[in-house]
Order: sequence, then structure tokens, then C-alpha cells
Amino acid sequence: MRLKITILLLTLILISGCSITGSFIEVTNCLGIDTNKVDECYINIAKQRNDAVFCNIVRDDSSVEYCYTEVAVTTNNANICTKIKGIYWHDICYKKLALSTGNAEYCSKLREVTDGNDCLLEVGKNTNDPDACSIITNLETRDKCFKNIAVALEDEEICGMIAEQLEKDVCYKKLAKIKESITICNKIKISLVKESCYQDHLGDSQQIQRKVVRV
Repeated sequence: MRLKITILLLTLILISGCSITGSFIEVTNCLGIDTNKVDECYINIAKQRNDAVFCNIVRDDSSVEYCYTEVAVTTNNANICTKIKGIYWHDICYKKLALSTGNAEYCSKLREVTDGNDCLLEVGKNTNDPDACSIITNLETRDKCFKNIAVALEDEEICGMIAEQLEKDVCYKKLAKIKESITICNKIKISLVKESCYQDHLGDSQQIQRKVVRV
């Protein structure tokens, strides 16, 4: 069994183009440690050398996929994610790439739609890019994404991209307060929210002035 592993290691090392001596010593050293830690040892080599070929000698299937994920992220190589068959690590691989690069397109590679939407939400929040929000399929999540960016950038135009009227008005109200701008209250459609927005600026004792501004 040890001979078969050694032959496999030599083959992988030659394919990887790494230093034969250094790689062989590193890998064979893994064979001499606690059996439960051998896979961890191989994974560390793969991460240190930024080479997914060493993931192929990891014995546990789930650990192999974890190894691919780690190398894919450190090398910014989405092609490595395609090697992963299981949904769990496949999606984590692309999500980690999306978050590390700010590239929302990687979120579309996730097989679980809900996770894909959450991925876009996080990318939108991290990059303040409303384009990431616009491709979210879940309405509630998409509106939340726009709201996060609108508040972060203090941009009421992005509030206008929110589909659900209440959420849109709450967004306007929040920005009116942040920017200390009563004119933003005029964009609000729902009367109760608009009334509350004016109260934030004028107070309850100025009903007449509030009505004049509202008109």
C-alpha cells in the first residue's frame, strides 16, 4: 500500500512541475505522522504550493473538495471549483471566490438558488454595486440589497430601485434623517411614513409648516 502511494506521489509531483526533491520530502513526511492528520498534511502542502494537484492524494472525499476550495481561492482560479462534485463545497468554492474578488458572476454558479441570492447580497454589500442586487431573484432579498447600498452610499436614487413600496419609503425616510434633508421626505408615497419623516425634522408642534412642505 505504501509503495502504491509513493508511486502516485511521484507521478503527481512530476505532473505538477514542482521541485521533485522538495515535494517528495514534504509528502513522504506526511506518511509518518498520525493517520488522522495525514489528509490535513497533504492539504497544507497544496495550500502552501498553491497547487491543486496535491489535493488528489487526500483520502477523504469531503477533505479533497475542501482542499480544492482553498487552492481555488488562494490562486483565484475558478476552474478548480469545477472539479468539485458535491453541492456543499462546490457552492462554497464559488461563493468564496465571489466575495474575495467582488465578481457577482461567480454567485450564478451556485447550485442552490437561495445560497446564490445570499451570495449576491453579500457581494452587493461588500462592493456597493447595485448591479449585483439587480440579478437577485428573490424580491425581498433584492430590496434588502438595494437598501443596504443606498444607505451606505447615502444615495436616494438607489432607494428608488426598491420594488416594495414600504421598503422604498423606509429607505427614503432613513436617508432623509442621515442627510438631514426634509426634501427627501417628499419622495415617500405612504402617508404614515411620510408623516413620520416630516416629524423627524419638524416635530409634532409644527403641523401647519409640515402641511406646507408636504404640498
